[in-house]
Amino acid sequence: RLNFSIRHRSKKTAGLAFGLNGNGMMMRSTQTLIWFNSDSGMYRSLPGAITLTQQGTAYLDPWISYTGSRGWKHQLRNRYYYLDNNNDNQQSNKSHLVYNEYQVQKRFGDESQPLLHLTAGLASSYTYGISDIFKGNLSPDSSQSAHCNAHNLAAYIQAEKSFWKVLNLSVGGRFEY
Repeated sequence: RLNFSIRHRSKKTAGLAFGLNGNGMMMRSTQTLIWFNSDSGMYRSLPGAITLTQQGTAYLDPWISYTGSRGWKHQLRNRYYYLDNNNDNQQSNKSHLVYNEYQVQKRFGDESQPLLHLTAGLASSYTYGISDIFKGNLSPDSSQSAHCNAHNLAAYIQAEKSFWKVLNLSVGGRFEY
């Protein structure tokens, strides 16, 4: 496994920061779906029920953040995620995920007065998968792997208000497509 995180705060533009985070991992594992003798004796897998997997995962998270002189904070966060499960039982799969989110926040008032904190944003995710187990409509002898896509869009808003330094009220909504 390898992780990294890079951040830079601009010296030319106050309130501007950006960076890149990432992770990569390789793993080998075995899994058993069906046990041969699960109610007595030693747990053993049913012959042929062991799956050997070589898995690779990686993600990159570029981001940028800007807080203006009037207190409005803007953030753009992104992610590219890759997964590769190489199984020995004709059930291998790969997927790619792209996620993007823009968020704006503003805090009204100061710490000595009741505050109103407003958060709003837009989010999008797109997943593209390739898998032998998605072959439902292909002929059994087809050498093609099936493809699967998913796309999600969302908009959200939330307001938080403090009362008497002991009560916080939050109200918000989210629309997804």
